[in-house]
Amino acid sequence: MTIYRAKCNIIRVFASLAVVFAVLMPCICNADEVMEDIFASVVVLPVFDINIDNNYLNFGVVNPGDSVTLKEGTYYNTIKCIANKGRKYYVKIHIFGEVVGPKGNKIPSASFKWRIYHTEGRGIAATGWQEFSDEPQVVYTSDTEDEIGKELMLRFQYKLDLPGSAMGGHYGLKVVYLITEIE
Repeated sequence: MTIYRAKCNIIRVFASLAVVFAVLMPCICNADEVMEDIFASVVVLPVFDINIDNNYLNFGVVNPGDSVTLKEGTYYNTIKCIANKGRKYYVKIHIFGEVVGPKGNKIPSASFKWRIYHTEGRGIAATGWQEFSDEPQVVYTSDTEDEIGKELMLRFQYKLDLPGSAMGGHYGLKVVYLITEIE
């Protein structure tokens, strides 16, 4: 009788293991599918980024009435912009802080000029030489390709037309570039 009971207990244990195995096996086999579903719902945060390789403009020593173009025949610096928000954006430029020059000499910001030498974007770029002003100016207006993550590259040239009434000397300034959704 004890052998009979032992056999029954062994049969019950195997039956229980078979039930547990039958219940867990689909979960184990579908574990990859569960992981894929979890990783398939990723939220990508919007990107709004700008990189500048050089934002200080050093014109060197300039004499009254002279016009100096930095790196004439090529570009002076490059900015790279990227946005993936799917909305129109604007790249702007302006002078940051005070112009470095001979002590006590004030020249108008319009004496400094910028222009886009080359662009790798499909939007609308400003053309020709533009005078700096006291307020940020629109340099580039994005296109739909720019707005969905395509990198925009702008290369600039800069010029100083020193008025004849100004003092000669070393001139330099710092430029700031902005990306904004407001024109």
